[in-house]
This record gives sequence, structure tokens and C-alpha cells, in this order.
Amino acid sequence: MAAQASPTKSERIRELYRQGKSISEIARELGIRYQHAYNVLVNSGLHRPKSKKGEAPGAPKVDPKAYAEFIRGIEIRAVLLERVEARIGELPKGHLGFHIEFEPVDQKPVRLKGGFFARLRFEVKFLVRDEEDGEFGHIQAVWRGVYQSRGLPDEAIFTLFVRRNLPVNLWPYFRVQVDQLTAQMGLPRLVLPAFKTVR
Repeated sequence: MAAQASPTKSERIRELYRQGKSISEIARELGIRYQHAYNVLVNSGLHRPKSKKGEAPGAPKVDPKAYAEFIRGIEIRAVLLERVEARIGELPKGHLGFHIEFEPVDQKPVRLKGGFFARLRFEVKFLVRDEEDGEFGHIQAVWRGVYQSRGLPDEAIFTLFVRRNLPVNLWPYFRVQVDQLTAQMGLPRLVLPAFKTVR
């Protein structure tokens, strides 16, 4: 009986991405560079990179009046921490830096009575700037925004909402969380910049 071939690294990357893992989580789990996982997912069509303006290529067009009406009709009711993970290795020598990324968790709004919720996954990687692969720790968190709404947004409006308004609502909570956790991890306190949108 022939032995079953084990999945290739690229197949594992695609499989983990379909399971909902972020690119950073995949790279860490498989022991590969972030760029390797990113390239595999982009080339296979599973991940669409952002354009320079922060919009995904081919993103649905949104009528500005319809979007403004949707925003006027919602009210934020709660911001909740869903998951957090903090890890740090031995504090290295050298110039320390960090890299921030975030991405939506949900492809569509999650219905609640009288509204919906939407989530973002945030990550801060701690780096040694002088080393090629100098990541020595991270903070990951999933934050949830709960909204009162007369109805659910369509796909185009929700796609724009999770890239424009949801980060503005959730970022301050992650910012405070990072400030507190870095101090508890024995790192210099990291005060992230305020989140700004460009219209």
C-alpha cells in the first residue's frame, strides 16, 4: 500500500487560512516567514492585498448617501474583548521596534436582537530592528463592537464599515490594552498612535 503524501507547505498555508487563522498566526505555527505565507495566499486568490488607499482591489462601490444614512442609523452599545494572547521571549539587545496590523474577523455582520456586532483582530509584533527575522514577542487581541441598528448593512456597506468606522471605535481599547500589557511584560510601555482615517 502506497504511503499517503503529506501536505505541502503551501497546502498547509491555504488550509490554515480557510480555518480562519491570520497570516501572522499561520507563519508562526508553520515556522515560516510572514512574506512566504502572504505570497502563497495572494497567488492562490485567497487573500486580496490592500491598495495604497487602504481599499481591497475590486471592493464593492458604496453610494456615499446610503453609507451616511447607515452611519446615522446605528448606535454603538458595547465594546467587548473576545480574546487576547500575549507572548514574549527573552528580551533581546539592540534597537527594539514594533509592527502593527489588523484585519476583520467577520465577512458579514453578526445579527443580534435590535442590531449586530462586528469584530477586528489586532496584532502588535515586537521586533529587533537590526535583525532580519527579529520578532521576539507579540500581543494579539480580538475586539467586538456591538451596535444598535434598524437593519443589517448590505455587503458593500459592511465592507466599508469594517475598514473605516469599526477601527475608529475599537482601536482606543486595543491601544490602552497594549500600553498596560507591555508594562506587565517588562517592556518599555508602548503608546500606540491615535487611529486616523483619510476621507
